[in-house]
Amino acid sequence: MSALPCPVVDPFAAPGQAYATITSFLRSEEAQRVKHSELERQLEVMGRELMRKLLQAHLDLREPGKAAEPVRDAAGTILAPTPAHTRNLESIFGTVEVTRTGYGAEGAAPSGNRSGQGCI
Repeated sequence: MSALPCPVVDPFAAPGQAYATITSFLRSEEAQRVKHSELERQLEVMGRELMRKLLQAHLDLREPGKAAEPVRDAAGTILAPTPAHTRNLESIFGTVEVTRTGYGAEGAAPSGNRSGQGCI
């Protein structure tokens, strides 16, 4: 029996749907009836969510990321990569998730892991 291919998920599908929702709203009778100031407020909220989804899609393409150079601790010891982990990141558009590879000394407790940022 052969393995089934994994479906390819388009990370930009959700932002595309959000854009379609915005344009659909702008064409609606509801949008025609509201005051300009209210339309701006609603469009700002929807637009910010679209931007958050675009940022999330971009981050999903980048994950989990690899260090360009070996990650070292303060003593210069090269740290080994640990399994990738996901965490929330607050952006100007809202909360997104990033997946990063941690780094730590062989046999170190997980609390000693580093994400590669801030290391030498």
